[in-house]
Amino acid sequence: MSDFKNISRLKANFYTRIAQVLIIVFIAIGFVVGFLNSVLSKRLDPSMQDVIHISYILYEHIARTLIVIFFSFITIKRLKLLKKTISRFRIVSLSSFCASLLILLVIVPILANSFELFLLFMPFPWSTAPFQLILTGSVYNTSFINIFGEISVQISLIIYIIFQVVVFTGVVLFGRRWFCSLICPMNGCHAESFGDFLPLITLDKERPKSKAVKKKVKKFLKIFQIVFIVVNLLLILAWILVIFDVRIIPSLEILKNIELYKYLMFELILMLLGWMVIGGRSYCYYCPAGTFIGIIGRISGQKILTGLTQCTECGLCNDACKMSIDILSRASKGEPVKSIDCVGCGLCIEACPQSNLQYTTYFLKKIKNQE
Repeated sequence: MSDFKNISRLKANFYTRIAQVLIIVFIAIGFVVGFLNSVLSKRLDPSMQDVIHISYILYEHIARTLIVIFFSFITIKRLKLLKKTISRFRIVSLSSFCASLLILLVIVPILANSFELFLLFMPFPWSTAPFQLILTGSVYNTSFINIFGEISVQISLIIYIIFQVVVFTGVVLFGRRWFCSLICPMNGCHAESFGDFLPLITLDKERPKSKAVKKKVKKFLKIFQIVFIVVNLLLILAWILVIFDVRIIPSLEILKNIELYKYLMFELILMLLGWMVIGGRSYCYYCPAGTFIGIIGRISGQKILTGLTQCTECGLCNDACKMSIDILSRASKGEPVKSIDCVGCGLCIEACPQSNLQYTTYFLKKIKNQE
Protein backbone atom coordinates (compact mmCIF):
# COMPACT_ATOMS: atom_id res chain seq x y z
CA MET A 1 0.00 0.00 0.00
CA SER A 2 2.82 2.43 0.90
CA ASP A 3 4.56 1.70 -2.42
CA PHE A 4 1.33 2.51 -4.26
CA LYS A 5 1.02 5.81 -2.36
CA ASN A 6 4.63 6.71 -3.15
CA ILE A 7 4.11 6.01 -6.85
CA SER A 8 0.91 8.10 -6.84
CA ARG A 9 2.72 10.94 -5.09
CA LEU A 10 5.60 10.80 -7.58
CA LYS A 11 3.14 10.93 -10.48
CA ALA A 12 1.34 13.88 -8.88
CA ASN A 13 4.66 15.72 -8.43
CA PHE A 14 5.51 15.01 -12.07
CA TYR A 15 2.19 16.54 -13.16
CA THR A 16 2.95 19.57 -10.98
CA ARG A 17 6.39 20.16 -12.48
CA ILE A 18 5.14 19.77 -16.06
CA ALA A 19 2.19 22.05 -15.34
CA GLN A 20 4.35 24.81 -13.87
CA VAL A 21 6.71 24.76 -16.86
CA LEU A 22 3.73 25.04 -19.23
CA ILE A 23 2.26 27.88 -17.15
CA ILE A 24 5.55 29.82 -17.35
CA VAL A 25 5.57 29.37 -21.14
CA PHE A 26 1.91 30.41 -21.33
CA ILE A 27 2.59 33.55 -19.25
CA ALA A 28 5.66 34.49 -21.32
CA ILE A 29 3.73 34.14 -24.59
CA GLY A 30 0.91 36.23 -23.07
CA PHE A 31 3.32 39.09 -22.32
CA VAL A 32 4.79 39.02 -25.84
CA VAL A 33 1.49 38.66 -27.73
CA GLY A 34 -0.29 41.28 -25.60
CA PHE A 35 2.51 43.83 -26.07
CA LEU A 36 2.81 43.21 -29.81
CA ASN A 37 -0.92 43.44 -30.48
CA SER A 38 -1.72 46.43 -28.25
CA VAL A 39 1.41 48.58 -28.55
CA LEU A 40 3.89 47.62 -31.26
CA SER A 41 1.52 46.61 -34.09
CA LYS A 42 0.35 50.22 -34.60
CA ARG A 43 3.86 51.16 -35.69
CA LEU A 44 4.19 48.40 -38.28
CA ASP A 45 2.93 48.03 -41.85
CA PRO A 46 -0.57 46.57 -42.43
CA SER A 47 0.68 43.08 -43.41
CA MET A 48 2.62 42.71 -40.16
CA GLN A 49 -0.34 44.08 -38.20
CA ASP A 50 -2.48 41.29 -39.66
CA VAL A 51 0.10 38.65 -38.68
CA ILE A 52 0.29 39.98 -35.11
CA HIS A 53 -3.49 40.22 -34.83
CA ILE A 54 -3.92 36.61 -36.02
CA SER A 55 -1.32 35.54 -33.44
CA TYR A 56 -3.28 37.38 -30.77
CA ILE A 57 -6.53 35.69 -31.84
CA LEU A 58 -4.89 32.27 -31.76
CA TYR A 59 -3.53 32.90 -28.26
CA GLU A 60 -6.52 34.70 -26.75
CA HIS A 61 -9.15 32.31 -28.08
CA ILE A 62 -7.75 28.98 -29.26
CA ALA A 63 -4.72 28.61 -26.96
CA ARG A 64 -6.55 29.79 -23.83
CA THR A 65 -9.43 27.41 -24.48
CA LEU A 66 -7.11 24.45 -25.08
CA ILE A 67 -5.05 25.35 -21.99
CA VAL A 68 -8.15 25.38 -19.78
CA ILE A 69 -9.32 22.01 -21.16
CA PHE A 70 -5.86 20.45 -20.81
CA PHE A 71 -5.26 21.73 -17.28
CA SER A 72 -8.75 20.75 -16.16
CA PHE A 73 -7.87 17.18 -17.11
CA ILE A 74 -4.45 17.39 -15.40
CA THR A 75 -5.97 18.90 -12.24
CA ILE A 76 -8.50 16.07 -11.95
CA LYS A 77 -5.81 13.44 -12.58
CA ARG A 78 -3.53 14.98 -9.93
CA LEU A 79 -6.31 15.21 -7.34
CA LYS A 80 -7.25 11.58 -7.87
CA LEU A 81 -3.63 10.55 -7.40
CA LEU A 82 -3.33 12.51 -4.18
CA LYS A 83 -6.79 12.02 -2.66
CA LYS A 84 -8.53 9.47 -4.89
CA THR A 85 -11.71 11.55 -4.59
CA ILE A 86 -12.81 14.91 -5.96
CA SER A 87 -15.91 16.90 -5.06
CA ARG A 88 -18.83 16.92 -7.46
CA PHE A 89 -18.78 20.70 -7.67
CA ARG A 90 -15.10 20.73 -8.69
CA ILE A 91 -15.99 18.47 -11.63
CA VAL A 92 -18.96 20.71 -12.48
CA SER A 93 -16.80 23.85 -12.21
CA LEU A 94 -14.02 22.58 -14.48
CA SER A 95 -16.50 21.14 -16.99
CA SER A 96 -18.45 24.40 -17.03
CA PHE A 97 -15.34 26.46 -17.70
CA CYS A 98 -14.31 24.19 -20.57
CA ALA A 99 -17.79 24.45 -22.08
CA SER A 100 -18.15 28.22 -21.56
CA LEU A 101 -14.78 28.96 -23.18
CA LEU A 102 -15.57 26.71 -26.12
CA ILE A 103 -18.86 28.55 -26.59
CA LEU A 104 -17.79 32.16 -25.87
CA LEU A 105 -14.27 32.12 -27.32
CA VAL A 106 -14.51 29.63 -30.17
CA ILE A 107 -17.96 28.51 -31.34
CA VAL A 108 -19.85 31.84 -31.20
CA PRO A 109 -16.98 33.87 -32.76
CA ILE A 110 -16.60 31.32 -35.58
CA LEU A 111 -20.35 31.32 -36.29
CA ALA A 112 -20.39 35.13 -36.23
CA ASN A 113 -17.13 35.33 -38.19
CA SER A 114 -15.74 37.73 -35.59
CA PHE A 115 -13.51 36.88 -32.65
CA GLU A 116 -13.96 40.44 -31.36
CA LEU A 117 -17.40 39.49 -30.00
CA PHE A 118 -15.50 38.47 -26.87
CA LEU A 119 -15.41 42.18 -25.97
CA LEU A 120 -19.16 41.97 -25.28
CA PHE A 121 -18.87 38.98 -22.94
CA MET A 122 -17.73 40.67 -19.73
CA PRO A 123 -20.04 41.74 -16.89
CA PHE A 124 -20.58 45.31 -15.73
CA PRO A 125 -18.50 47.27 -14.78
CA TRP A 126 -15.47 45.47 -16.24
CA SER A 127 -15.35 47.72 -19.31
CA THR A 128 -17.10 50.67 -20.92
CA ALA A 129 -18.14 48.61 -23.97
CA PRO A 130 -21.83 49.70 -24.17
CA PHE A 131 -20.94 53.38 -23.87
CA GLN A 132 -18.23 53.09 -26.52
CA LEU A 133 -20.77 51.43 -28.82
CA ILE A 134 -23.33 54.20 -28.31
CA LEU A 135 -20.80 56.96 -28.95
CA THR A 136 -18.45 55.52 -31.57
CA GLY A 137 -20.21 52.42 -32.93
CA SER A 138 -17.22 50.30 -31.90
CA VAL A 139 -15.37 48.86 -28.89
CA TYR A 140 -11.62 49.53 -28.64
CA ASN A 141 -11.66 50.53 -32.33
CA THR A 142 -13.38 47.23 -33.21
CA SER A 143 -16.52 47.70 -35.28
CA PHE A 144 -19.13 44.97 -35.72
CA ILE A 145 -20.62 46.55 -38.86
CA ASN A 146 -19.16 43.78 -41.07
CA ILE A 147 -21.18 41.25 -39.08
CA PHE A 148 -24.44 43.03 -38.31
CA GLY A 149 -24.52 45.75 -40.97
CA GLU A 150 -26.14 49.12 -40.34
CA ILE A 151 -27.78 47.97 -37.11
CA SER A 152 -24.48 46.68 -35.66
CA VAL A 153 -24.68 49.02 -32.64
CA GLN A 154 -28.20 47.92 -31.73
CA ILE A 155 -27.46 44.19 -32.10
CA SER A 156 -24.15 44.49 -30.21
CA LEU A 157 -25.93 46.26 -27.36
CA ILE A 158 -28.62 43.55 -27.30
CA ILE A 159 -25.92 40.83 -27.07
CA TYR A 160 -24.20 42.76 -24.26
CA ILE A 161 -27.48 43.22 -22.36
CA ILE A 162 -28.47 39.54 -22.75
CA PHE A 163 -25.10 38.50 -21.33
CA GLN A 164 -25.53 40.87 -18.36
CA VAL A 165 -29.02 39.50 -17.68
CA VAL A 166 -27.71 35.91 -17.72
CA VAL A 167 -24.82 36.78 -15.41
CA PHE A 168 -26.67 38.88 -12.85
CA THR A 169 -29.79 36.68 -12.76
CA GLY A 170 -27.52 33.73 -12.00
CA VAL A 171 -25.68 35.70 -9.31
CA VAL A 172 -28.96 36.68 -7.62
CA LEU A 173 -29.92 32.99 -7.48
CA PHE A 174 -26.58 31.27 -6.92
CA GLY A 175 -24.23 34.00 -5.67
CA ARG A 176 -20.79 34.88 -6.99
CA ARG A 177 -20.19 31.17 -7.69
CA TRP A 178 -22.39 31.45 -10.80
CA PHE A 179 -19.95 33.63 -12.71
CA CYS A 180 -16.57 33.45 -10.95
CA SER A 181 -16.48 29.66 -10.53
CA LEU A 182 -18.50 28.50 -13.53
CA ILE A 183 -18.41 30.96 -16.45
CA CYS A 184 -15.74 33.70 -16.16
CA PRO A 185 -13.72 33.71 -19.42
CA MET A 186 -11.16 36.22 -18.13
CA ASN A 187 -9.45 34.82 -15.03
CA GLY A 188 -11.80 32.42 -13.23
CA CYS A 189 -11.32 29.75 -15.91
CA HIS A 190 -7.56 29.78 -15.35
CA ALA A 191 -7.79 30.10 -11.57
CA GLU A 192 -9.70 26.84 -11.36
CA SER A 193 -8.03 24.87 -14.16
CA PHE A 194 -4.41 25.49 -13.13
CA GLY A 195 -4.76 27.33 -9.82
CA ASP A 196 -3.69 24.21 -7.89
CA PHE A 197 -0.21 24.57 -9.43
CA LEU A 198 0.09 28.25 -8.46
CA PRO A 199 1.72 30.40 -7.19
CA LEU A 200 5.13 29.44 -8.49
CA ILE A 201 6.67 30.52 -5.17
CA THR A 202 5.73 29.24 -1.70
CA LEU A 203 3.56 31.75 0.18
CA ASP A 204 4.02 30.17 3.61
CA LYS A 205 7.08 28.04 4.40
CA GLU A 206 5.43 26.62 7.51
CA ARG A 207 2.33 25.58 5.53
CA PRO A 208 3.69 25.18 1.97
CA LYS A 209 0.36 23.92 0.59
CA SER A 210 -1.48 27.03 1.76
CA LYS A 211 -2.94 29.35 -0.88
CA ALA A 212 -3.57 32.22 1.57
CA VAL A 213 -1.48 35.37 1.14
CA LYS A 214 0.00 37.25 4.10
CA LYS A 215 -2.16 39.79 5.91
CA LYS A 216 -0.12 42.79 4.69
CA VAL A 217 -0.46 41.65 1.06
CA LYS A 218 -4.18 41.06 1.50
CA LYS A 219 -4.60 44.53 3.04
CA PHE A 220 -2.85 46.07 0.02
CA LEU A 221 -5.05 44.05 -2.35
CA LYS A 222 -8.16 45.19 -0.47
CA ILE A 223 -7.14 48.85 -0.89
CA PHE A 224 -6.37 48.21 -4.56
CA GLN A 225 -9.78 46.55 -4.96
CA ILE A 226 -11.51 49.74 -3.80
CA VAL A 227 -9.30 51.97 -5.95
CA PHE A 228 -9.77 49.84 -9.06
CA ILE A 229 -13.56 49.69 -8.95
CA VAL A 230 -13.64 53.47 -8.39
CA VAL A 231 -11.36 53.96 -11.42
CA ASN A 232 -13.62 51.78 -13.58
CA LEU A 233 -16.74 53.63 -12.45
CA LEU A 234 -15.04 56.97 -13.17
CA LEU A 235 -14.18 55.78 -16.70
CA ILE A 236 -17.82 54.81 -17.21
CA LEU A 237 -18.87 58.24 -15.94
CA ALA A 238 -16.40 59.90 -18.32
CA TRP A 239 -17.94 58.07 -21.31
CA ILE A 240 -21.47 58.95 -20.18
CA LEU A 241 -20.50 62.62 -19.92
CA VAL A 242 -19.00 62.51 -23.42
CA ILE A 243 -22.28 61.03 -24.72
CA PHE A 244 -24.02 64.12 -23.30
CA ASP A 245 -21.31 66.32 -24.85
CA VAL A 246 -19.65 67.12 -21.52
CA ARG A 247 -15.92 66.53 -21.95
CA ILE A 248 -13.69 66.30 -18.89
CA ILE A 249 -11.00 64.60 -21.01
CA PRO A 250 -9.79 66.54 -24.09
CA SER A 251 -10.37 63.86 -26.73
CA LEU A 252 -11.85 60.42 -27.31
CA GLU A 253 -8.43 59.15 -28.35
CA ILE A 254 -7.01 59.98 -24.92
CA LEU A 255 -9.97 58.31 -23.22
CA LYS A 256 -9.51 55.17 -25.33
CA ASN A 257 -5.78 55.10 -24.57
CA ILE A 258 -6.41 55.42 -20.83
CA GLU A 259 -8.65 52.36 -20.95
CA LEU A 260 -6.26 50.47 -23.23
CA TYR A 261 -3.29 50.98 -20.92
CA LYS A 262 -5.45 50.19 -17.89
CA TYR A 263 -6.22 46.86 -19.55
CA LEU A 264 -2.57 46.20 -20.43
CA MET A 265 -1.17 47.11 -17.01
CA PHE A 266 -3.80 45.78 -14.60
CA GLU A 267 -5.86 43.24 -16.50
CA LEU A 268 -3.06 41.55 -18.42
CA ILE A 269 0.45 42.24 -17.10
CA LEU A 270 -0.46 42.46 -13.40
CA MET A 271 -2.74 39.42 -13.72
CA LEU A 272 0.05 37.33 -15.27
CA LEU A 273 2.54 38.48 -12.62
CA GLY A 274 -0.04 37.80 -9.93
CA TRP A 275 -0.33 34.19 -11.04
CA MET A 276 3.37 33.72 -10.26
CA VAL A 277 3.55 35.38 -6.83
CA ILE A 278 -0.04 35.38 -5.45
CA GLY A 279 -1.94 32.57 -7.16
CA GLY A 280 -4.55 31.83 -9.78
CA ARG A 281 -7.11 34.11 -8.14
CA SER A 282 -4.76 37.13 -7.97
CA TYR A 283 -6.89 39.20 -10.37
CA CYS A 284 -10.08 38.19 -8.55
CA TYR A 285 -8.91 40.13 -5.50
CA TYR A 286 -9.43 43.42 -7.36
CA CYS A 287 -11.55 42.56 -10.42
CA PRO A 288 -14.17 45.36 -10.65
CA ALA A 289 -16.82 43.01 -12.05
CA GLY A 290 -16.02 40.48 -9.33
CA THR A 291 -16.37 43.13 -6.63
CA PHE A 292 -19.73 44.27 -7.99
CA ILE A 293 -20.91 40.66 -8.37
CA GLY A 294 -19.67 39.92 -4.84
CA ILE A 295 -21.84 42.71 -3.43
CA ILE A 296 -24.89 41.33 -5.26
CA GLY A 297 -23.97 37.86 -4.03
CA ARG A 298 -24.00 39.08 -0.43
CA ILE A 299 -27.42 40.68 -0.98
CA SER A 300 -28.63 37.33 -2.38
CA GLY A 301 -27.61 35.62 0.87
CA GLN A 302 -24.37 34.01 -0.27
CA LYS A 303 -22.43 32.50 2.63
CA ILE A 304 -20.52 29.45 3.81
CA LEU A 305 -22.45 27.67 6.54
CA THR A 306 -20.40 26.17 9.37
CA GLY A 307 -21.27 24.07 12.41
CA LEU A 308 -22.64 21.16 10.36
CA THR A 309 -20.34 18.87 12.34
CA GLN A 310 -17.50 19.52 14.81
CA CYS A 311 -14.66 21.88 13.75
CA THR A 312 -11.26 20.49 14.76
CA GLU A 313 -9.50 23.80 13.92
CA CYS A 314 -7.09 22.02 11.54
CA GLY A 315 -6.88 25.15 9.36
CA LEU A 316 -7.19 23.25 6.06
CA CYS A 317 -10.11 25.49 5.03
CA ASN A 318 -7.92 28.59 5.30
CA ASP A 319 -5.09 26.86 3.42
CA ALA A 320 -7.45 25.92 0.59
CA CYS A 321 -9.04 29.37 0.17
CA LYS A 322 -7.45 31.16 -2.79
CA MET A 323 -9.04 34.44 -1.68
CA SER A 324 -7.37 34.35 1.78
CA ILE A 325 -10.69 34.52 3.64
CA ASP A 326 -10.39 33.60 7.32
CA ILE A 327 -12.86 30.73 7.35
CA LEU A 328 -11.37 29.05 10.41
CA SER A 329 -12.17 31.87 12.85
CA ARG A 330 -15.86 31.59 11.92
CA ALA A 331 -16.00 27.81 11.63
CA SER A 332 -14.49 27.37 15.10
CA LYS A 333 -17.44 29.36 16.50
CA GLY A 334 -20.05 27.77 14.25
CA GLU A 335 -20.75 31.13 12.58
CA PRO A 336 -21.42 31.58 8.83
CA VAL A 337 -18.69 33.01 6.59
CA LYS A 338 -19.92 36.10 4.74
CA SER A 339 -17.55 37.88 2.34
CA ILE A 340 -17.93 39.67 -0.98
CA ASP A 341 -14.53 38.19 -1.89
CA CYS A 342 -15.80 34.59 -1.75
CA VAL A 343 -15.91 33.25 -5.33
CA GLY A 344 -17.87 30.15 -4.29
CA CYS A 345 -15.25 27.75 -5.62
CA GLY A 346 -15.99 25.27 -2.83
CA LEU A 347 -12.32 24.40 -2.19
CA CYS A 348 -12.67 25.05 1.55
CA ILE A 349 -15.66 22.68 1.62
CA GLU A 350 -13.68 20.06 -0.28
CA ALA A 351 -10.69 20.46 2.06
CA CYS A 352 -12.61 20.10 5.34
CA PRO A 353 -12.07 16.57 6.69
CA GLN A 354 -15.13 16.90 8.95
CA SER A 355 -17.62 17.95 6.20
CA ASN A 356 -18.35 20.98 8.38
CA LEU A 357 -18.93 23.55 5.61
CA GLN A 358 -21.67 24.21 3.05
CA TYR A 359 -22.16 26.90 0.38
CA THR A 360 -25.62 28.47 0.18
CA THR A 361 -27.76 31.44 -0.93
CA TYR A 362 -31.38 32.35 -0.18
CA PHE A 363 -32.44 30.58 -3.38
CA LEU A 364 -30.38 27.44 -2.73
CA LYS A 365 -31.68 27.31 0.84
CA LYS A 366 -35.25 27.55 -0.41
CA ILE A 367 -34.71 24.72 -2.89
CA LYS A 368 -33.17 22.51 -0.20
CA ASN A 369 -36.07 23.16 2.18
CA GLN A 370 -38.54 22.10 -0.52
CA GLU A 371 -36.79 18.77 -1.08
